[in-house]
Amino acid sequence: MVYKFGENPRHNRYKIYRYRTLIITVIISMLITTRIFLVHSNLIVSANPFNKNKAASHKKSKIGKSTASIITKNIKKKNINLTQSPDKISAVSNISGCSMFSAPHLGLADSQIPELRKLAQYEKLCGGSLAEKSSFFTYLPTSMSEAVSASSEMTSRLNLYSKYGIEPLIFLEPVNSDGKNIDLVQLKNGSYDQFLDSFFSSLKINGITSETIGEWVILPEGNTPAWSTSDPSVFSAGVTKIAQYQKKYFPGSLSSIMLESQTYLPNQSWGDGNYTSLRPYIETIPKGLIDSFGLQGFPWASAANQGGEKYYDPAVYLRADLAIEAANTLGVKNIWYNTGTFNKMYTQNASSTITASSAERQFILSGVIKQLSYIKSQGYTAELHIFAQNKSNTSEDIDWSYWKDQPDLADKNTAIFVAFVHDLKSAQIPLWLFDTDAKD
Repeated sequence: MVYKFGENPRHNRYKIYRYRTLIITVIISMLITTRIFLVHSNLIVSANPFNKNKAASHKKSKIGKSTASIITKNIKKKNINLTQSPDKISAVSNISGCSMFSAPHLGLADSQIPELRKLAQYEKLCGGSLAEKSSFFTYLPTSMSEAVSASSEMTSRLNLYSKYGIEPLIFLEPVNSDGKNIDLVQLKNGSYDQFLDSFFSSLKINGITSETIGEWVILPEGNTPAWSTSDPSVFSAGVTKIAQYQKKYFPGSLSSIMLESQTYLPNQSWGDGNYTSLRPYIETIPKGLIDSFGLQGFPWASAANQGGEKYYDPAVYLRADLAIEAANTLGVKNIWYNTGTFNKMYTQNASSTITASSAERQFILSGVIKQLSYIKSQGYTAELHIFAQNKSNTSEDIDWSYWKDQPDLADKNTAIFVAFVHDLKSAQIPLWLFDTDAKD
C-alpha cells in the first residue's frame, strides 16, 4: 500500500521523534545560554575548586620573625564571587567538642617558650594534643657572630620542643637578627654560604639530629614584596642553597617552601598581585630536595568606613589547582595551607573596625576544609597551619585569635574553633598552629 507522507504510521512516529528532538535541543541550548550569562554576570561560581575568578589582593607584610606579622591594608579590589554568602548565615551550627586527641603534653604552661605556653591553652580546651606541629620564626645569619648566636638559641629551643615531644615548624625568613631584610641576590651569589654552613654544622655539633631539628620552611612568601626581591630565579636559588646546607648536616630532615597564593613580580607593589602559576618560583629547584609545598592565603575585608566589602571564599584565595601544580612541579605529594580567620580588622580606629561574625568565621573555616579535602581526593596528603595570634595592639591592626586571655566556650569564637578542630580531625587533616603569648 502507498501512503502519502503523514499517513504512514512510521512517518508519524518519525515526525513526533523529529519534533521531540528539536524541542530538547532548544531547551538544552537555552540552559547553556542562561548559564553562560550568569557566569559572565558574576551571579554564580562553579563548585569546582579550580575557580579562576580573582579575589581582592590580600596585602600583608611578612608573617614574621618574632612578631609573626600579617598585615592587610591599601587593597586593590578585584572581582570575586562567594559560593555562599556568609552574611546570610544567621547562627553558629554544628558545635561539637574537640576531645578526640591523645593526652596533652605536661608542663607546657610553664615552658620558657611563648608559643608552647600558648599551646597549653589549646590543649586544655580540647583535653589533648590537638596540634601535630607548633611553629615559630627565625632569622638567617649574615655574619659569623650571628651564626654562632643563632645556632645557640636554636639549639636551646629545639631541645625544649624535643623535651615536650612536640614537632617544630620553623619559618626561616630572609632577615638578619635585627629583623632587617637581607639582600637575596647576595644570598644567591654565595655571600652568606660560610654563615649558613657554620649555623647548620653547629646545630649538629650541639647534638641536634634529623629527628629533632623539625621541618624548615625556607624563605616563606618569596613571591611577594615582603623581602628584598620577589625575582623567581633569586628565590629558587636561595631556597636550593639553604636546603642543601640543611640536608648536608641533617639528611633525614624535612625542608618545605610556602608561597603566597597571589604572585607579585619584581617591582610590583602590594595590591598588584595575580593568581597565576607558581611554577617559575620552583621549577629549577632540584627534585627530591623539598619535601612539601605550602600555599598561603587569608580572608580580607575593607574598612567599615570604606564600604566594608568582604572577601571570604577560600576557593578563591587558596586555589587548590595552584597548590597541586606546584607540588607536581616539585615532585612532592605533601601539601599544606597557611591561613586563618580574623575576629577584627582595623582595630585601632573605631570607625574603620570590621568584626567578623562567628558564623562568617565558620563559613571560612568550613571552606578551607573543603579545599584540603579536595586535595586529599586527588591523591595528596593535606595539612593545615592556622595563624591565630591577636595582633590588634601592633601595627598589623588585626586580631586573628579565637579568645582573649583564656579559652571560653561561652564565647562563640571559641566555640567555632572547637567545632572546626573537631571537623578537621574528622576529615583526617592534621592541624599545625602558630600562636604565642609573647607581647609584641
